[in-house]
Amino acid sequence: MSIRGIVDIGVQIENFRNVDLFHQGIYRLEFSLYQEQGNEKIYSLPYHMLSEEKTTPGKPGTGRVIDHHNLIASHISEDKTSLNTRSFLIRYCEEEVEVNELGFFRLEIDANTQMAQKDLILEFNLMFGDLSAFGGTELWQSHAHEFDSLELKCVSTQKFV
Repeated sequence: MSIRGIVDIGVQIENFRNVDLFHQGIYRLEFSLYQEQGNEKIYSLPYHMLSEEKTTPGKPGTGRVIDHHNLIASHISEDKTSLNTRSFLIRYCEEEVEVNELGFFRLEIDANTQMAQKDLILEFNLMFGDLSAFGGTELWQSHAHEFDSLELKCVSTQKFV
């Protein structure tokens, strides 16, 4: 008989503060939780995202105000391995964004194997999208409806064991 355990982990992102970013643009945090088994990563399943949004993502023509700290809603990644906070526009040094989001991961492990003894690794990626193709940060409102297709690239990674 096999004994299995379920581990639920909640990760809260309270705020983001721009300390030394040199590029204006769209940012978001992407985080994943996994265990390493040799060279392989065993990802936990992100299954829920709670968000305390003061505004909903606005789109031109809908009558909603476009909030530059809530451009793209938080979501689970397409490959089901990471949670993404909402995307926000950073324009100034020392700018602080109130994120207030909580993401949940679930990992099922067999209690009789070595996997039960392995460390969990929480990995944060800071993702960046350049707005120069849209006219820069001054003209962002007229292009807000195109941000869903903007490709964000990882500019920094931090791991916590």
